[in-house]
Amino acid sequence: EAARSGHLEGLQDLGAAGLTSSVMECAERGGTGVDLDVAQVPRREQGMSAYDVMLSESQERMLLIVSSGHEAPIRDIFERWDLPVTVIGTVTDTGVARVYDGDTLTAELDIATLVERTGRRNTRPLLRDGDPEAILKRLLAERAPHYAQAQIRVEGQQSPHTRTAWTIIEELEKWLS
Repeated sequence: EAARSGHLEGLQDLGAAGLTSSVMECAERGGTGVDLDVAQVPRREQGMSAYDVMLSESQERMLLIVSSGHEAPIRDIFERWDLPVTVIGTVTDTGVARVYDGDTLTAELDIATLVERTGRRNTRPLLRDGDPEAILKRLLAERAPHYAQAQIRVEGQQSPHTRTAWTIIEELEKWLS
């Protein structure tokens, strides 16, 4: 009923990789940006971090991109069928995804760079044949312009991912120099 209502700009299921893939793919296809507040996302369990919420698989949930000013008719449809509906963000014209947990900005990512770089081929076989050092240097040189464009910032109260990433980068830089 909501899909046929004329009030939607887009509709996407929240399957594998949850909001992360669904929101980024929708925003990239629409050439838009998005501001999300994961504090507004209904949670299946207590204590989920912003990271957990963004990656939580939810096949039974749908992401609706509602035309601005048409939120009330969509809410009415969902309430008529006794289905939960929550506004979790807004579409922007920035080309950037900003993920908030309440008032705290937890991630800011350039959508086109993120989708283009992650949607590419599987590069793991590249390291099977040939000189790994030469391959890594070539990949770094090829991808450096993309990495330089990507304004990516991820923060959290506990950031093992940040420590791990910097450790890997430091070791690769030592090895390649």
